[in-house]
Amino acid sequence: MIKKQPPTRAQVFEEIRSRIITLEYLPGAAISETELAQQLNVSRTPIREALVLLNKDQLIEVFPRRGTFVTKIDLELVHETQFLREAIELSSMRSITHIDEKIIAEIDLNLRAQEIAATAGSSKEFFSLDEKFHELLLNLAGHHRVWKSVTDAKPHLDRARYLGFQKATPPSDFYQQHKKIVTQLRNGNIDPAVNLLSTHLRAVFADTNHALQLFPEFFVNEECHADHGKNGSPAAAQQISEPHFAGKRSVIEKLAVVRDYHRQNDK
Repeated sequence: MIKKQPPTRAQVFEEIRSRIITLEYLPGAAISETELAQQLNVSRTPIREALVLLNKDQLIEVFPRRGTFVTKIDLELVHETQFLREAIELSSMRSITHIDEKIIAEIDLNLRAQEIAATAGSSKEFFSLDEKFHELLLNLAGHHRVWKSVTDAKPHLDRARYLGFQKATPPSDFYQQHKKIVTQLRNGNIDPAVNLLSTHLRAVFADTNHALQLFPEFFVNEECHADHGKNGSPAAAQQISEPHFAGKRSVIEKLAVVRDYHRQNDK
């Protein structure tokens, strides 16, 4: 819930974007200006403005006379933005010439928080800490302003990553990988740290493939590309409305609902 009054368009945009990325609004789900305004306690004007920006980011798609829908995860965009992310993060780490102990101290605090979140099974908190960890790695190389460009480019990648947290690689594994990267950096072993980071970043592909097998309805398919454009029509995206999720608060619970729904409709 947005608490500041009146909220800005940017605040509303970031809130809805966060809910899409963390799967509170699932791929293919219908959303409405009225419901969003009620949920965020805002007027429809900032909602409408935010939806325009989300459409440009390919996180929603508007079908005239049918409604507005969260886009499905596009694997082409996942691969493209992963390429961009690897190019930036690996190049940045290779450029490190000295270790700033103040930033390392920030990273250590971040790692401790990661351990707590991973132990508690808090995917949303861990995801936020994971993002901050990678931002701090860029800061360590002196590239303080680059992270925003990375985050702006990767919403489809982030949804695939977040889904992976739920059903593939657990946060605890990523936490351990982060620790090993930092250990190499602390010891001045840049090349081994870069190799570990490369392996770590590429884990998203195995996680995405696993998620694709479990939840193909969350991803753009070839039929959608051919017949309905990038994300298919609302009819093609087998819709699940809010009543289906009554009493289901966590992403894990919602994913179980989606799985059961599609199994029943496939019979």
